[in-house]
Amino acid sequence: MTKTPTDLDQQIMISVYVRRDKHENGMTLKEYADAVIAGTQPTLDHDEFVYQFGSVADEIKLIEDWAQANGLIVIESGTGIGTVKVQGTADQFNNLFRIQLQTVVDTDRTYHTHDGDIIMPGEINSVVQAVAGLDNEVAFGHYAQIDTSTPTAIDPNVISSPTPLDLAQAYKFPRSSGTDAQQGLGSCTAIVELGGGWTTQNLTSTFGRIGLANPTVVDVLVDGGSNNPSDTSSSGEVMLDIYCVGAVAPAGKIAMYFSPNSFQGFIDCITAATNDTTNNPSVISISWGTTDTTWQTFSYLNTMETAFQAALVKGITTFVAIGDYGTQAISGGSTYTVQYPGTSPYVISAGGTIITINNDYSIASEVVWNTPGVYGTGGGISGIISIPTWQTGQSFSYTNINNVTNSLTTRGVPDVSAMATGYTFYYGSPNYSGTFVGTSAVAPLLAGMMARINQLSGRRIGFTNSDWYGVRTTAFNDIVTGNNATPNSLAGYKATSSWDACTGIGSPIGTEIFNLYNNGMTYPTENYGFRPTTGLTYPRTDIKMGL
Repeated sequence: MTKTPTDLDQQIMISVYVRRDKHENGMTLKEYADAVIAGTQPTLDHDEFVYQFGSVADEIKLIEDWAQANGLIVIESGTGIGTVKVQGTADQFNNLFRIQLQTVVDTDRTYHTHDGDIIMPGEINSVVQAVAGLDNEVAFGHYAQIDTSTPTAIDPNVISSPTPLDLAQAYKFPRSSGTDAQQGLGSCTAIVELGGGWTTQNLTSTFGRIGLANPTVVDVLVDGGSNNPSDTSSSGEVMLDIYCVGAVAPAGKIAMYFSPNSFQGFIDCITAATNDTTNNPSVISISWGTTDTTWQTFSYLNTMETAFQAALVKGITTFVAIGDYGTQAISGGSTYTVQYPGTSPYVISAGGTIITINNDYSIASEVVWNTPGVYGTGGGISGIISIPTWQTGQSFSYTNINNVTNSLTTRGVPDVSAMATGYTFYYGSPNYSGTFVGTSAVAPLLAGMMARINQLSGRRIGFTNSDWYGVRTTAFNDIVTGNNATPNSLAGYKATSSWDACTGIGSPIGTEIFNLYNNGMTYPTENYGFRPTTGLTYPRTDIKMGL
């Protein structure tokens, strides 16, 4: 690895995050998001959100004027996104922020960082929440892994290598009348990617093998990100995400948000999805992350939390994979760490199981996903995120201490789980075939389920944990066998009745979850998510629960 001063003429784009306005009732965005979770405040549509919680126009203009006065180019800005993106040279940013930008050439990538602490210019200091793009040292991992396990003998009494279509039946995802191909009509699911890509041939080969046409997939490029299927190390992640959403909700749209792998790219991807009024996603799926203390150390935690709070207030449900290294947030990391953004209290974190499905689609067994010494579901207790209200009273146990339970006092993950093993599909360029494992499959699988529920409910359900924990005994399969003591920990967290730090409250029973929200007439799919405030609406009578 080499580190040298960055070429002074090198062009760099940074994101300046501007503080959010308060609601007219005096609430901050965080206070309002917490009130939405508590059920005391309603979700807001896009225009209402911008009016109440957009950055103040004069403060956005202050940043724009500062940038232009210092010879920077304003690339993008807006009160809704609360961001001003500006481009300039390394020399300009060195002088403006009193740092020395450095270029690092590592074995697998080149990035820039800086010597010295950022000093915010006095002209803008009072209105800026954070600046990102001057340090790209941290790169985030994804949770799709090539399956290296030995195939087991075929049992004629169970479904061998279940596909997402099989899982949708086993987990009883609710469905409208019609074929598998007609599920999810009118929905849009956002998928966040920090690398990799997809091709039309990937889609045709993948969905053709399970009897479905290609779903509608559109790319949204953020901060210079690209759809890059030649990046095979990350393209498996991209296609696993598309496969799971596209099989469960094939009639819906999938919007792929590609950005560079950095704090800046990650934050801006979430913000782009939340503010996309063209595709209007109602669900976000994320399968990237790193140790939650890393976010705190680099001071971007509050900025990312703001992005998730905005999504929640707009009624968007966010699912995040919790990782594949047991009690380690990242491969080779410290034991008993957990990964962010899965630990955010404004998302639903997704863990992994191993499931056996009978030929009639009933569940024969379901246990914690753990391949000793290799991979296993993440899970554990955050050291930096406070316990959310809906986890109060939960407890956890370790594998090496019998009959002892510990009260949960900070955020525990995951919230829910589903099958994490044996997903076969095509990816990359040229068109490779592979079988993958990982909690990366669970987040998009559940996102596809949520797209169906939104479709059938005729509205955006939004944040779900505060509801789901309350019905965990009836709407979820409690997983009580297994642990996540992998790959190298002496002890892990063990599955127990109720919530645990391996599988959360369990795997979904989709029809029971839908019953939570099916409290009145539902509406036709063409009105999905955007029911008119005037004129006629029409009740649906074609909803079938289960199969």
